[in-house]
Amino acid sequence: MTAHRQTRSWLLLYFALAVAVSVTCYGNSDTNGEAIAACREAIKLKPDAPEAWYNLGVVSSDSGRTDDAIAAYRQAIKIKPDFAAAWYNLGVVYRDSGHIDDAVAAYRQAIKTKPDDAQAHYNLGNALGDGGRSQEAIVQYEEALRLKPDFAEAHYNLGLAWAHRPGRSNDAIAQYEEALRLKPDYAEAHNNLGTALNAEGRTREAIAQ
Repeated sequence: MTAHRQTRSWLLLYFALAVAVSVTCYGNSDTNGEAIAACREAIKLKPDAPEAWYNLGVVSSDSGRTDDAIAAYRQAIKIKPDFAAAWYNLGVVYRDSGHIDDAVAAYRQAIKTKPDDAQAHYNLGNALGDGGRSQEAIVQYEEALRLKPDFAEAHYNLGLAWAHRPGRSNDAIAQYEEALRLKPDYAEAHNNLGTALNAEGRTREAIAQ
C-alpha cells in the first residue's frame, strides 16, 4: 500500500469515527446510513482496526440493526480481546434483545478487562436480576456503589433487589432513601419508598412520599 493510500485509509477511518460519534451524541438518525457506509468503507481499507468495527456496532445498534451490531462488536473483540467498551456494548445489545445469558457473559468480560467500571457492574446486576439471580445482582450493585458511592440508580436497584428478599425491607428503605438524597426528583424511588414504608406500617411516612 502506498503512503498516499495509507493516508486515505486513515482519513476515511477517522471520518467514520467522527460521523459515528455525531450520530451517537446527537441522535441524528438521518445520518445513520451515511455513518454505516463510512464505517464499512473504513473497514474495507483497514479491516484490522477494532475501532472501526466498534463504531459500526454503535451506529448499527442506533439504527436498530441488532444482528449487525452484534457481529461488528464481536469482530472488534476478535481483533482486540481486551476491548472493554466493545464487550460492554455487546452486553447492552444482548440484554436489549432479550439474550440475558449472553449479556451476563459479555458484561463479565467487560469487567474482567476493566474491573473498576461501576457502570458495567451496575448493568451486570441488571442482567442478573432479569435472569432471577437476585443475590448475584446484589453483589454487583454493591460493587458498583463501592466504586461510585453517589450512583443513585445503583442505590435504587439495590433497594429493589432487597425488597424482593424476605426480611430485608429496612435495607430496601435505606437504599431508596440514599437514592433520593442523591437525586431528590427520582420519582420511582419515591414511589417504591412509599410502598416499602407502608408495608412496614409506617403509613404517615409513606403518605409523605
